[in-house]
Amino acid sequence: MKKSLYIAVFLLLFLCVAVVVAATSLFCLYPKDHRETVSKYARERGIDESLVYAVIKCESGFKIDAVSRKGAVGLMQIMPKTAEWIAKREGIGDIANALTDPDVNIKIGTLYLKYLLDKYGNDLIEALSAYNAGEGNIDRLKREIIAKNGNINVKLTLEDINYKETYNYVKRVLKSQDMYRKLYNLE
Repeated sequence: MKKSLYIAVFLLLFLCVAVVVAATSLFCLYPKDHRETVSKYARERGIDESLVYAVIKCESGFKIDAVSRKGAVGLMQIMPKTAEWIAKREGIGDIANALTDPDVNIKIGTLYLKYLLDKYGNDLIEALSAYNAGEGNIDRLKREIIAKNGNINVKLTLEDINYKETYNYVKRVLKSQDMYRKLYNLE
């Protein structure tokens, strides 16, 4: 009897430790670095905080000085020309050499994300596709789908995205956004 009790207590303790380790691991996989900056700009733009975290996680893995092979820079992986265009559009001074500054990068990145959300009627699949593949590519894809279906009100679905990298990117961001919402109770 004593031996069974010890085994039951051991198993219960083991289970508790396993749950704590699993929960801690999830928080490590989905960090909330730069909280004040993300919260500030997400709130200012009316963007879901979990979306901003998901984009940063998928774009740079929270590496401040990340640079893609195509030249995108910083946490939100902004192309310098896009950053210049957004800065000019919003009346912000020269930011070309400041994209590795988290505050500047998140400010410009959320402005661009808000622009895309507005342009695509808050459709996450279309906005995220354009964030990854470029507006021109997504607009062209939409025109092709409209021509094929004859419906001007068509919205892109994941299955419509014929760019493998973009398809995978959108899936990852949406999954990450869902995890951020659940882990941190973000809405």
